[in-house]
Amino acid sequence: MSSPTRRFALWALLLAPAALADGPRLVDEKRIFPEGDQSWYKERTLWPWMMRLSPDGKHLVCLKRLAAAQPANANRPGSSRSSWQIRLRELATGKDTVLLEARSAWEKVYRRFDLFDPSGKTLLMPKLTQIKKPETAKMTVVEQRMELLLYDVASGKATRTPLAGAKVWAKFDRTGRRLILNRVDRSEEGMDEGGPIIYTATLPKLELEALRARGFPYSVCPTADVVNVLVPPKRILRRPGEPRPKRMEPKLILYDFAADKQLAELPSDKPSSQWHDWESQWTADGRYLYYPGAKDDTVQTPEGPRRQTATLSCIWDRIAGKRIATIDNAVAVGPGPTPTTMVLGSLGPERKGMILHDAGGGKSWTLDPNVRVQHALGGAVVYIKPAPDGKQAAYVARIVMATDAKGSGRK
Repeated sequence: MSSPTRRFALWALLLAPAALADGPRLVDEKRIFPEGDQSWYKERTLWPWMMRLSPDGKHLVCLKRLAAAQPANANRPGSSRSSWQIRLRELATGKDTVLLEARSAWEKVYRRFDLFDPSGKTLLMPKLTQIKKPETAKMTVVEQRMELLLYDVASGKATRTPLAGAKVWAKFDRTGRRLILNRVDRSEEGMDEGGPIIYTATLPKLELEALRARGFPYSVCPTADVVNVLVPPKRILRRPGEPRPKRMEPKLILYDFAADKQLAELPSDKPSSQWHDWESQWTADGRYLYYPGAKDDTVQTPEGPRRQTATLSCIWDRIAGKRIATIDNAVAVGPGPTPTTMVLGSLGPERKGMILHDAGGGKSWTLDPNVRVQHALGGAVVYIKPAPDGKQAAYVARIVMATDAKGSGRK
């Protein structure tokens, strides 16, 4: 197309000619959990990220529901607050190892963000502890403490690190030998300046070196010293009687942490609520970044047109330094089987459908219109669909590209 930004509507993706039998396809499908086991399934969760693959494709971070330890509301008999075990499942054997236990509101962090090193041998595990401190006879203050653990997958052992505070958030760099992180002693520290300081720290000593950047490191480029950073809005203090200031908005940036400089601010029609919920996704070659975007939209309802915010997947070309495309009603869940491909999940009315998109060639294929894709990595993909017994089942499969000229042209 002549426009530098190519928009692909969902219906165009589903009807694309390349989505025929000569395109990519799923092979070697395998059910992950045994028939009748629904302990991993979180009801009313229609988004991706119920499970996450390790970089080597051997393990899966998943859930196991535990019996409720206490009622959620004393005034509502029978109500309960779920708690979950975060487990590491060996896909070849089905063996589970318990990593942590987490309340329902926190467990999503371990699945929606990549905490593995690039080899899949080590996990970063932020362990949350809540400390109750009575201030008066009638008031109790709950303080949050976080401690960063390094979990060795082979031995099943977790090692404590000196990184602890009210909030600790860390990601491995592309080498696996360095961390990019926040560490703050108070939960609101740095918000007046636009977010907490970002540090780098080299293993094993983990001595902090401050960058000029502020914000939260989300996704790290697999081939360059570049990180996608969420910069929260600065808090603006005003005196009584002063007019309310214009609402500040968060933003996404690309930051070169080796050179300690910002590379770009990532454009979006409007800020996306998904910036706080899941990370952006890089293609395997580290050139293309798929990040959540948002726009105002109008939908037709029985009562008439209604305004809503629609979710997009925006595609940034790191080499060209510009946004090259947006895909409507879809979210990127992980890199595909070739260097420039990405797997996406549909956010249509039923939030079903697995899409493969090639950022380098601009092609799209619908791999399966009836599944809810969860995560993809290295050609493997995890998804959910109804099993023959009518219950939800999780599967893992491989994506293979077409081998003839009518497909993508890649093997």
